[in-house]
Amino acid sequence: MMGTSEKSVQLKVFVDKEKKKVIFGEAEEDFVDILFSFMTLPLGTIAKLLSKHADSVGSLTSLYESAVSLSDFLPKVTANYLRVTDFLPIYEEGTCPGHFLKEQAPFIIFKDLLEIIASPSIATFLKFNTLGVPVDDMEVVEMSFGEHEALLLLKASLTSTSALTEIVNASRKKPKVESST
Repeated sequence: MMGTSEKSVQLKVFVDKEKKKVIFGEAEEDFVDILFSFMTLPLGTIAKLLSKHADSVGSLTSLYESAVSLSDFLPKVTANYLRVTDFLPIYEEGTCPGHFLKEQAPFIIFKDLLEIIASPSIATFLKFNTLGVPVDDMEVVEMSFGEHEALLLLKASLTSTSALTEIVNASRKKPKVESST
């Protein structure tokens, strides 16, 4: 399992065993709020977040660093967000909570974040096998996403067309830490 943050959200992904590619995933509204929150972030906020927690994102990081060094010459712009997720460290204390989604429901995420739909159950997809991959060729991977994983997914979604697959495969390559009791 991924995630070391206290607060985390669960994601269940179905992976093609042979191709090591995410076929689809099942998540609750908290994970979808994380994904949709990516669309509301100004580029400067993204550069700031990723420069603290991950590698640079092309020249965006350098541009951000230049803006910071010239901050005395730039007007102060304050972020005015509703707090739609607690997984990105961008909100000031006391920010009003909000959500992108009107109701709680399970969601299915297809094609490495290219399509998200509300779904009553994964069993619906497995029953009809509409995805072209036999059930026996799928592996179920359950993951826990915290702040660190949300930031990795943000970066991957900016730099890759297979962001979710990259995050899942990277988490599976990490050595497992065994605890002694």
